Amino acid sequence: MQEDLKAYQRYNALFTYLAGVKGTDKPLLDSVHKYERGLWSMAEFIVNNGRYEGFKSSGKVIQISNLGLQNDILDLYQENIPVLIASTSVYRENKLLLFRYLNENTRRHADGSTNLLDVLGSDVVKNMSVLLSSTEEITGRYNEVIDKSKKIMDEIGKEYPE
Repeated sequence: MQEDLKAYQRYNALFTYLAGVKGTDKPLLDSVHKYERGLWSMAEFIVNNGRYEGFKSSGKVIQISNLGLQNDILDLYQENIPVLIASTSVYRENKLLLFRYLNENTRRHADGSTNLLDVLGSDVVKNMSVLLSSTEEITGRYNEVIDKSKKIMDEIGKEYPE
């Protein structure tokens, strides 16, 4: 999850830069290279909740005597994680629109160069970049899931010491 969080921070930097390119200016090649990893990558939260679902369906959640721990576990899997998934899914769909636009509009020239800087400087990409630079909600949700997970692990460690 920490790597996903870092990826969304990179996306924020990249798309804030692209959204801020003025008028008909093109992005600078050095800046595009600096942020390139964020341009062509996609981070998506994929939950691994099989153990939780088994624990829940067996009725063992109600056997947790610490109600705070029980509530934290339920909140994490029934609220925090689904909201994070929803946020990352919407972001993913918007980034896929950008990928499609880049693929449809980037041309390779006879000398092997491309018009990528022109495409990245287009109004369409600038507008998409304004939207894609807004990663605060997602990074906040990642931090909530990370913090809640740590809290649960600490509570379990206290409740059930080895």
